[in-house]
Amino acid sequence: MPQPWGDSQDADREVLIDEDEGETGMTSGAAAALHSSHLSNGSSSGFSDQDVSIIPHAEDSAASSASGHVRALSLFGYHLDRRQLLTFTLCSSFFALGLVMALLGPTLIDIGHRLGFSSADTQSKMAKVFTARSVGYLFGSMFGGYFFEMMHNTCLTLGVVMVLNAVGTALIPVCKSVWTVMTVITTQGICMGFLDTGGNVLILLLWGKACGPYMQALHFSFGLGTFFAPLLAQHFIGSNLPASQVNCPVDNPTVNGTTTTTTASPEDSVVESDVQWAFWVCTIVILIVAMLFFFLSRQAPKGGEKSAREAAHEHNAHRREGLYRTMVLLLACTFLCVYVGLEVSYGGYLFSYAVKYCPIQLEESKAAYLTSVYWGFFALFRLVAVGLAMKCHPIVITIADLLGTILSSGLMLILHKSETMLWIGTAMFGASMSSIFPSAYHLVEEYIDVSGKAASIIVVGAATGEMALPLFTGYMFDSSYGPVSMLYIVCIGCILAFFVFLVFIVWGHKGKDYAERRASRTSLPSNSIGDGEL
Repeated sequence: MPQPWGDSQDADREVLIDEDEGETGMTSGAAAALHSSHLSNGSSSGFSDQDVSIIPHAEDSAASSASGHVRALSLFGYHLDRRQLLTFTLCSSFFALGLVMALLGPTLIDIGHRLGFSSADTQSKMAKVFTARSVGYLFGSMFGGYFFEMMHNTCLTLGVVMVLNAVGTALIPVCKSVWTVMTVITTQGICMGFLDTGGNVLILLLWGKACGPYMQALHFSFGLGTFFAPLLAQHFIGSNLPASQVNCPVDNPTVNGTTTTTTASPEDSVVESDVQWAFWVCTIVILIVAMLFFFLSRQAPKGGEKSAREAAHEHNAHRREGLYRTMVLLLACTFLCVYVGLEVSYGGYLFSYAVKYCPIQLEESKAAYLTSVYWGFFALFRLVAVGLAMKCHPIVITIADLLGTILSSGLMLILHKSETMLWIGTAMFGASMSSIFPSAYHLVEEYIDVSGKAASIIVVGAATGEMALPLFTGYMFDSSYGPVSMLYIVCIGCILAFFVFLVFIVWGHKGKDYAERRASRTSLPSNSIGDGEL
């Protein structure tokens, strides 16, 4: 397993046991004995992550400061340890990830105009850009887990990834051809895939079975970034003539009483935009996060013993092998493939749908606000899910979310000519989509041990959906079916995701029961790992 703080040989750590809670029923002498056993054996000594907190020895503080290794940080009166600092930095990186991910949708038309595309065929041609990013995301996810398991300093690795992501973001608006944009955005997608895989795995490593709220917080940060992206873009995108003059035919009377159908020239209607500044602001945000990773990489401790989570990983081979594990990963990949494809397709094409669909025809500034409504409710309900994750099982959260997506997408499809329903349905759909990914990821962790390689497989499934579904949606968008085809794709996809998830939880629970019965027949020592690790 990678060490979040760097290469570890001999860290000075202290296991503190809360005697006041009475859960362990141990005296201070027993605690000291277990402390000694923990350091000598390099194992968890039967405690879960919730029962153990790791802090440096007080006598080592001066030495740590002298050597430049900061074990904790005091911020606004709060004492933050390295685990909390890394969690905050990971959340910041996912905020930047969401910012970049959602920025392409509202700026798609402006970028297309810069490349010489007309408004009529922007979606079909710029769909290649979504595909290019998704291909990069796929490769980044595919190799990210393997790469992180080989690296000893993951903070340094993530810092380099963020710098490369910043360079790609800065170059997108200045590219002169679609192939150049595709090359740059593929590189950016690779960095995104690395960050997605590494961030999710590190949260699991840092918090173990208590990862639920932290996983939701990580993905809330992503949602928060996606909310601010359209608001940022709105200040810099160009202004066009109303959509009725650009996209929809207009009847013009002639002198002989007949009518002719004309369409305004997009080249004549477009006002030059300053969209590059939106990308450059994102670049600055990404570089700030990269500096945080570099700071943490320099604070790496000089050593460390085997964590409780790694000990559990070694003793639970029955959860990591065979048909059960393979099917859990396959079903998780399929479910997240459909889900992420829907999330990206709707968020990416909502702006263009609102502008180009003739019964709606919103102005670009208003369409940007509509996109912000989607990502805003997406972020808000991810924040709500942080609290729900402490009280509700991830299965309950996910099923409620999926039913909400089916209801909202169905209403928008049935009342597709209503602008009011589009606003209401978009808010409902964003709220329902919000916590599906982190809840499903947490559920996978309940069924199997998620290593770096397993995380790569899961995120590859998500990246495949991000690659394939937006491409298909883009071509259908400009086909004879028109922009409304997006709503059909979303509604059918939500129904499909619901049934795949049902199969996933049925298989997961049956296999989990079998694995637990098998584990009870093994000769593992009863105190080899804590209950919280199973």
